[in-house]
Amino acid sequence: MSDIDIHMHDLTTAAHLLITDWADTQVRGYLKWHPDIVDHRLTLLEEALAAVRKAVEAERADNRWGGPLADADADFNTEAMEYAEHSCDCEWCLCGAPAGSGEPIVLALP
Repeated sequence: MSDIDIHMHDLTTAAHLLITDWADTQVRGYLKWHPDIVDHRLTLLEEALAAVRKAVEAERADNRWGGPLADADADFNTEAMEYAEHSCDCEWCLCGAPAGSGEPIVLALP
């Protein structure tokens, strides 16, 4: 695996587990993992978010996309549903079914 593949795997893992951490705080009211472990996940994701945010700001500033979208929320919802409906055994996909395990997890937006 290349360095970028390893880092993508780490980010995928951190994102997936952070979703679970968030749900724990909403449902249980507390974390089920040690705060240092959760903090490590947050740090990995915050660094990635900062890099992507920097690219967003640069690409908005030079107007390479031709201005804002009319409805980014609707576009995201469409993207989320398309992603949730796909099926594969890709190790990067949170909704992908492991090979031979049957049906993928299907998400539904409210």
